Formats: sequence, C-alpha cells, structure tokens
Amino acid sequence: MAFNSFEFLVFYPIVLVLYYIVPVKFRWMLLLICGYFFYYRGGSVIFLFLITIPDYFLARYASSKRNNRKIVFVAAVIFNLFILAFFKYALSQGGINIVMPLPEGITNHVIGAALPLGLSFIILRKICYLTDVYQKTTEAEKNFGKYALYLSYFPSVSSGPIDRYPNYRTQIESCPKFNSGDIVSGFRLILTGVFKKVFIAERLSFLVNEVYSNPQDQNGLTILMAVYFFAFQIYADFSGYTDIAIGISRTFGLELPRNFDRPYFSHSISEFWRRWHITLSAWLKDYLFMPLASYFTSGKHFFSSARYRDITAYISSALITWFLAGLWHGNELSMITWGVLQAVYLTFSLLTKKPRKKFSKAMARRRIPKKLLDFFRALFIFNLVSFTWIFFRSESLAKAFIIIRNLFCNTSFNGKYIFGVISRFDIFLSITGILSILLIDIFDFNDDQKFYSRPAWVRWTIYYAMLFITFFFGVYRSSGFMYVKF
Repeated sequence: MAFNSFEFLVFYPIVLVLYYIVPVKFRWMLLLICGYFFYYRGGSVIFLFLITIPDYFLARYASSKRNNRKIVFVAAVIFNLFILAFFKYALSQGGINIVMPLPEGITNHVIGAALPLGLSFIILRKICYLTDVYQKTTEAEKNFGKYALYLSYFPSVSSGPIDRYPNYRTQIESCPKFNSGDIVSGFRLILTGVFKKVFIAERLSFLVNEVYSNPQDQNGLTILMAVYFFAFQIYADFSGYTDIAIGISRTFGLELPRNFDRPYFSHSISEFWRRWHITLSAWLKDYLFMPLASYFTSGKHFFSSARYRDITAYISSALITWFLAGLWHGNELSMITWGVLQAVYLTFSLLTKKPRKKFSKAMARRRIPKKLLDFFRALFIFNLVSFTWIFFRSESLAKAFIIIRNLFCNTSFNGKYIFGVISRFDIFLSITGILSILLIDIFDFNDDQKFYSRPAWVRWTIYYAMLFITFFFGVYRSSGFMYVKF
C-alpha cells in the first residue's frame, strides 16, 4: 500500500478519524491493528508476526543479570542477520531456486508473500533495540503489543526513518492528545512530500530511466543531464517519502526523527552523511563504525603500528562499514562499489583535513567572501556525490562504466539529441522541479519555526502553488517509492 496510491488515500483519513475517537489508552492498539492491516495488503503479515516473537523474549532475557545473557544477545543478532541475508540475498535474482527449487513463474509470488515490507529497516530496528537493551541504555519492553507496534508502525516501516526505541516508548506512553498545530504541520509536510514525489521525482524519472536503460545509445550531454536529474530524483523521492511519513505521524501526535537536512548544501562528505538519511547514517555510526573503530584502536589487531593506529582504525572501520552499507542496499557489484566509494571519499577527506584548513585560512587572508567559498565547496561535494549515484542507479557495474565512458569520452554534446529522449516541455518541468526542491531547502520547509515566521499570505501562496502544480502537472502512475525495495 504505497503512500501515493488511492488505497492509502482512503485508508489514512479513516485511521486518523478513528485515532481521535477511541479512548487515549487504546490508541496504540488501533495503530498496531492498522499497521498489521497495512502489512496484510502486502501479503506478509504472518511472517512479520513470526519474526517479532523471538526478539521480544530474547531481549527480556538479555536484559537480565544472568551470566549467559551475552550469548543470548549475540545469538539474537545473528538470527536477525540470517533472516536478512536469507530473504534479501538467497531469495534474490533466482537464488531461491538454489535454496528451494520452485516451478518456473512462481518465484516472485513466493517471495512477495513471504517478505514483509521494509525488511531491511525492520532488522535494523530489531538490532538497535536488542543492542540498547543489552547495553542497558533502555529497558526491555514488557508489553508484547507495544513492541510489535514499534516494528509495524505503518508510516515509517517500509523506508524509515529508523526511530530509536527510547524515543518511541516515551511518546507512546505519554498518550498524546489532539493538537491542531500538529495536524496543520503534519498536513503541510504531507503536501510537501506528495509534491516532491508526484511532480519532481516522477517527472525527473523520464530522462533517467531512458538513459540508464540504454546508456550505450546516449551522448555526453544527455548522460550528464540524467546524472544530475537522478541526484535530484532520489532526493525528491526519498525525502518526499520521509516528509509524508513524518507528517502522518505528526497528525497522530507522534514525532519521528528528521531524516534529511538539506544535504546538497553540505561542505564535506562527512557533513553530507550527517544530513542525508540521518537515521541510517547514525545507525551505521553507532552500531558499526564506532565499535569497529574501538576494536582497531585497542591494539588487538596485527596490521597497525601505534604511530598510525588512529588513521588505520578510521580507514578500516570506514571501509567495512560502507562495504556493508552497500551490501545492505543490494548485492550487485555496482551497489557495493557505491558503498566503497563513500569510504574512499571519507578517507581522502580525513587525510586532507590539514591542507584544506590551510587553504581556507589563506582564502580568508585574501578576503575571499566565505559565502562564495561555501558555494563552491557545496558544488564540489554535490558533483562528487552525483558521480557515486551513477553506481547506485545502474543496473550493473558494466552499465555504470558505460555511462562513465560515454560521459567523459563521447563528447558529442548535441543538445538536439536530448529531445529525442524527452520533450522540451518535460525538460522545462523537470528543471522547474529541481529549482523547487532547492527553494524548499533554502527556506527549510521542514523547520516549523522558520516556516511559520513568514507572513500568512506567503504560506498560503506556497500551499496553493504546490496543490495547483501537483494536480495539473504531477505524474500519476503506479510507481512506488524508490527506497521501499531496500
């Protein structure tokens, strides 16, 4: 049940009305029922229930003072990683026929019936919860239903944000009451998210899909446009989903964590990952990178001298973390290459930290405007990130290299060729969409305080403009959100 489907358009208003009708103490139960109904529409509700049960009991055991609780915790984490590996990789790309031979033509049906929406995000939540309980930074949940709701909360389950359990528990137990401000703010975010998805992301996909499907037939300028279009397409698509998820949750009086903070205005790669998919980046840092860095700096490994221990620890931790991040997104070599490139960028950023500081000081002495330097830094980082998106979007590593080859070697920058792929009007609307999302970030629509500080006529002009453009120029088709497949 996609957010941009007619079915959800009927489902959500009914849930919202019922939510404020039922007694406060029963609202979490309503959300649990709705979450499982949401999964039922995807045909995977039984599987979701079955993978919820073990962690509930294992976490309670791991939170005890028993001597073998560490073994139980490790076993629980391995169990979840096995589920992820089996269903996401063993059953992908025909792998199911190796594990369990099936008649031709029913593989996708079997996988679709067994695999819950957003399995990857569910597993990350489960590991996060188990780790926090084991480390005693949060208490194990005694109410099975409330733990089940944590995993099945329908606004965020398929693509995040990845909410930490303490934040979830605090809000569920506080029994939020009706707040008109939350309703208005939530609807504004929903409108912004739909605008990003329907008008910007779907429109940009016209050129992107054609170029990435047939990269060998494209010239340099067409590929360059497709590369930049995809950078904004994935941002509009994913941040649009997040806006809708946060907006829906806010109308229930529940606050999901912010997942994007104007990432294309970043001045470094590390800053970009503090602004892009914030909850996943924080998860990778807290549950992968930091434990690895702690291990490598402890002196228990054999390849690092004391002199270079910190540097080798950082590089090793970054490579492992981002290799696994790439593998988490998909088992294609192109996706793994995307992940490794992030580690390479971060390592280069670390090694050049001092020269870059000296350069900034030299520019300051020459009285070069800081805003001008910041603009060129952001532009440079945007281009670095856009280059890695080539591997992220490509169907294979071979196609990614074809795109890169034609981008730099096929210098027939003939603008007329583009119009054989996409119409002039679609190009105009696509560029309008890119400018729109930049304006959304410049004025920071996600910040209530900044947004409501503007005059009422400005806010209402923005509302009506978004509604008008979405209704008359949006692209309405059955295309789901991009990150749901991860």
